[in-house]
Amino acid sequence: WSGRLSYNIGGRLRWPLIFKLYLFQPFLLFGPPTVLMGFSFTFLHRAVQDDPATSGRKVGLLQAANIAGCVAGSLLVGLVLLSWLGTAGTMRLLLLAGLLFAGLGFARAHRRPVFAAAAVLLVGLGAAFPGQETLWRRFHGFVEAPALIEEDATGVAALSRMDRFRWAVWTTGRHHSTLPFGNIHTALGALPGLLHPAPEEAAVIGLGSGDTAWASGSRVDAMRSVTVFEICAPQRVLLRRFAESPDSFKKLSQFLEDPRVRIVVADGRNALAREDRRYDMIEMDALWPTSPYAGNLYSLEFYSLCASRLKKGGLMCSWSPSRRVHATFAQAFPYLVEFLGGQVLVGSNDPIAFD
Repeated sequence: WSGRLSYNIGGRLRWPLIFKLYLFQPFLLFGPPTVLMGFSFTFLHRAVQDDPATSGRKVGLLQAANIAGCVAGSLLVGLVLLSWLGTAGTMRLLLLAGLLFAGLGFARAHRRPVFAAAAVLLVGLGAAFPGQETLWRRFHGFVEAPALIEEDATGVAALSRMDRFRWAVWTTGRHHSTLPFGNIHTALGALPGLLHPAPEEAAVIGLGSGDTAWASGSRVDAMRSVTVFEICAPQRVLLRRFAESPDSFKKLSQFLEDPRVRIVVADGRNALAREDRRYDMIEMDALWPTSPYAGNLYSLEFYSLCASRLKKGGLMCSWSPSRRVHATFAQAFPYLVEFLGGQVLVGSNDPIAFD
């Protein structure tokens, strides 16, 4: 499970991997609860249907209660419990909630030993369920390697050691970038700042390792503010934890303590669409084009939105992982400069002074 690069379903067909990733794992996770939910509905009807004259109303009430319970449960778990207790704590709570029904059955049914055994089983499962760190290390595939994990309702973020010096950054189970700073992310952050004569305000879409946002503030002679939009809130917490560890490095601590930097938990595209603020630079942190919803950012609509949020002479910078992205970016910006063989694109509504 710990492969760093994504697997493209349209690429080379590796049937064992397809079976494990798209059939076996979903069936294991979603199969049993789906079947049990279907069974429970039939048992509920058997419990309440005692008069044909009221059957229609009872069907409607049960269906309404089922829908209301699903909605309330998803909101409670998604907005509250995942942030308070995490996935592991929430799972334990749901297991222990089953004790209510075991208690009712023990008090009112004739087969008490069955419900007593069910209560013991639920308590045992709750006690045996792995803790937060163990659970997510297992799902990420780095059981033995040093790692840091953070989770809340917005997602799961992780850091795992790659070798003596490098750490891999993971967002919602996918490899995103590496630490320390100093790769394509640094170029994405620094190049528009070098081109712009006096950049004062910058917006960065995506925090990740912090590399792009750190490099965007490298023009200390001019830059006054760097606003970073990150949709996965644990990324910020994870970087702060790592900065306090012995394996950290000075540039990360400087970036996190920089008073010019403001990290906002938000969808970057949505945030730009909702505000009227203009920037000297807008930078998009590198994102694998196979990542979920990457098309929302590698799109003409997004690039055009960024163009509308630039000041006079402002610059937009993006990684170009494919010919399609390059063509789309060129359609949104009338003026364009390429770097690193076309991997990094800098566009503007105005002519770019290139030295």
